[in-house]
Amino acid sequence: MRIGVSWLEDWEYCPYKMYLEHILGIDVPPSDELYAGIEAHDKLDAMAVVTEMSLTEMVVRAVKLGEELCVRNSLVFNDRLIGRIDELYLS
Repeated sequence: MRIGVSWLEDWEYCPYKMYLEHILGIDVPPSDELYAGIEAHDKLDAMAVVTEMSLTEMVVRAVKLGEELCVRNSLVFNDRLIGRIDELYLS
């Protein structure tokens, strides 16, 4: 069984909400905080630079050059996990 990356964030935020939505299939209505977060993410996404490098390539390059790295909306895919990571910081 594969789980979405968003399940991990949902679990960290509220394990009960994750259980309701992903296990029982009950929709939890969005909150004002969710709408504020969507707006903040939209602003950050507008400033993002698109690259064809894989996440692994970006991390290896940053470590090799001693650079900080901030990656947004990165695809994660393997036999147990699938989805997108909103933000990844490497310093």
